[in-house]
Amino acid sequence: MSISRSIARAAFVSALALGVSQASALSIPVTNFSFESPAQAPGGNNSGVITGWTITGNGGGAGVFFPNGNGGLGNPLPAPAQGSQYAFLEAATQNSTTSITTTSAVTTVTPGVTYLLTAALGHRNTGARQPDNYLIELLLDGNPVASNSLLDASNVIPASTFVDLSTSFTPATAGALTIRLTHSTNDAIFRQGAFDNVRLEAVLPEPATGALALLGAGALGYRRRRQA
Repeated sequence: MSISRSIARAAFVSALALGVSQASALSIPVTNFSFESPAQAPGGNNSGVITGWTITGNGGGAGVFFPNGNGGLGNPLPAPAQGSQYAFLEAATQNSTTSITTTSAVTTVTPGVTYLLTAALGHRNTGARQPDNYLIELLLDGNPVASNSLLDASNVIPASTFVDLSTSFTPATAGALTIRLTHSTNDAIFRQGAFDNVRLEAVLPEPATGALALLGAGALGYRRRRQA
């Protein structure tokens, strides 16, 4: 086997082994991501204000709650939640919905970069205020571009715990990115969702991996030209 063929094969195999899918993630700050503001006394809550977020919908409102053991949620909250407080979103009547949206853009997206949103969804273990349907969304210039949902949450999320839910998208154009979290119900009973630890990451391709993939492709092309 010639030297050029050896180089081509080794580079191509290495590129396949590493894969262009390898990536590094850059964390993007989200205002009041764990809903510690406005601060509440242990066991306390407020309604109508969540710092850095705008409340909308017909579900009965939203706010922050410091459970301090209420419903089995201790201090600090169980991972993947973070801190002592979470955002509660009510769905007080049948077919009602409450949403919170970041008041300001979280970032301006870069075309070709993948943006990954993750939020912790909770199940407060009380007779009332059980969660129902969760939805997380990324909005580009106010328009939904990525979403994921978890339905019938009180039967999916173990009591007194939180679980992560994620969604992502890769924009083709630049724009302002915001986050929207929603809790809703189809039931004719009072429901309440719990959100916490909202995270946004920009997933960047590894430069070294990309370069290696290009090297493999280039070397393979050189080999084919030599064989022609």
